[in-house]
Amino acid sequence: MDLYAILEVPEDATSEEIKRAHRKKALEHHPDKNQDDTEGATRRFNRVLEAYETLSDSNKRSEYNYTRQFHFEPEPAPEAFSPPGSWGEGGKATASAPKQSWSD
Repeated sequence: MDLYAILEVPEDATSEEIKRAHRKKALEHHPDKNQDDTEGATRRFNRVLEAYETLSDSNKRSEYNYTRQFHFEPEPAPEAFSPPGSWGEGGKATASAPKQSWSD
């Protein structure tokens, strides 16, 4: 989640620009203004609030920028491996009984 994108401000935005953007977005996404989608509006409103709280505090903003600078996209998780005879979801065996020898 990119906090700058949520508030639609550049990374070098001043505190005044952040405050103005917060007010605009808070009004736009306030649940009272979005009666047809209060659940979604509440979620968006909370993201706007989180973005403002982070970017308006110089220490939190510096920390956010630092971690953002070194953020890498995680590699996709490998397919789950389930050896023969192991237990799968729901506690059911994923394969038939183990073979008697390695050559079977």
